[in-house]
Amino acid sequence: MSLSQQESPPPASRLDWTNLITGQVGFETGHNTMKTIVSDFQRSLFMTRQSRLPAVAIEARAQARPESLWTPAFSLLCLTVLLGHAHQSLLTPTVPLYVHDKGGSAFLAGLTLLTFSVPSFLVRPLFGFLADAWSAAGVLALGLLLLAVGGLVYLAPFLVMLFLAAVIRGLGWAGVNTGGYTLLAFAAPTSRRGEASGYYSGVTSCAGILFPALALWLINAPGAGFNLVFLLSSGVAMTGLPLTYLLSRPAIGQERGFAPRANDSDAGSDSAAEPYLDGSTHGSVSH
Repeated sequence: MSLSQQESPPPASRLDWTNLITGQVGFETGHNTMKTIVSDFQRSLFMTRQSRLPAVAIEARAQARPESLWTPAFSLLCLTVLLGHAHQSLLTPTVPLYVHDKGGSAFLAGLTLLTFSVPSFLVRPLFGFLADAWSAAGVLALGLLLLAVGGLVYLAPFLVMLFLAAVIRGLGWAGVNTGGYTLLAFAAPTSRRGEASGYYSGVTSCAGILFPALALWLINAPGAGFNLVFLLSSGVAMTGLPLTYLLSRPAIGQERGFAPRANDSDAGSDSAAEPYLDGSTHGSVSH
């Protein structure tokens, strides 16, 4: 074996780190070894970044596209609550004028308003319990029904009926507000609940802008009068009842994941019950 073959250094990939550090190999061989180590490190770093890229891209895409707010459920809820507030806005200026027209005093008009407010305040915890234990959409529907009935009671030509109508409407007003805000928590996406609350409040405020003026115009319009306003207020509240039925259906609740899917019954009897949009729960039990 020649002298050149005996003195040739080992391959760069087989060099010992100790020899490299202590300088027992030549400069060129050590340089090549460092290049190999750096190249291997860069390759492994690149592969690591490539393996993480899909997950990062998916997360960035999810953050860039916020959940939709104006879904059928949220739109139906805003329309339903608008009808309930339209009923209230029609009668807010009408009732005191009606009392005065029937010969009642301002004090009597104030008592009718008090009769409306007291039951509306007292029964809200009860309606909240019903919304949790039974159905938020059912509480909203019950509130609209009571508003409609209360509007019709005003047609009776007796001043004492004003107080009965006020009590009924107060109960209905509590149901509309309790059920509406409960449904709002379900219908709005978690990341946009503040924005949803702003739109919800804006919709209800629109009723207070438009419908009092409409009521005053109808009272003074030829051939109209108080009875037409009472009938209109009752009809507006009744119009919201079919919408509350739609809000309680799984087809609407599924869009937010609050209702069982159609194939949940095939998943087995051990699947957990999922809440509908209206807050009620329906377990998927296979028969």
